[in-house]
Amino acid sequence: MRAGSSAVHRTSIPNGRCCPRRCASYAALWREDRAVLERAGGECVATYRRGLGVAFAASVEALPDAARVLLERLAFFAPDPAPGTLFDIAVPDGAAVGDTRAALAELAARSLALPTPDRRAFTIHHLVQHAVCRRLDPAAARQRLTEALNWIDAAFSCDRR
Repeated sequence: MRAGSSAVHRTSIPNGRCCPRRCASYAALWREDRAVLERAGGECVATYRRGLGVAFAASVEALPDAARVLLERLAFFAPDPAPGTLFDIAVPDGAAVGDTRAALAELAARSLALPTPDRRAFTIHHLVQHAVCRRLDPAAARQRLTEALNWIDAAFSCDRR
């Protein structure tokens, strides 16, 4: 568990301080995903000797389908904060994600998406976006890009009915 503790230390928790509830959720995720990490790259992946890319791929692989689809769509957004109100809008002609706020919470639990301090918007780091886009085959990338564009169009259309 020492590697899991150091992983918690390297997260965005300010000055190494951690509220017990957040540390408990990180520890639970670590225990849950450890088998996936080890399967993906052997026991060395816990200390990142085989590369952060292997750990990232295992993290994305472990996501529920709804969270993975959401992450793939959000990978095509600008890295600027996106408004949380976006989740009030259905994605036209897109694969159903179900509860998009729950899917976003799943991404946030794995530090793949971060809420802004006021929690009214969220961001996805541009390197996460880049890595997600690179993992998609051309047909899937085209599909997710189309869904993202349709979602933005529906969310910011002046002619909503």
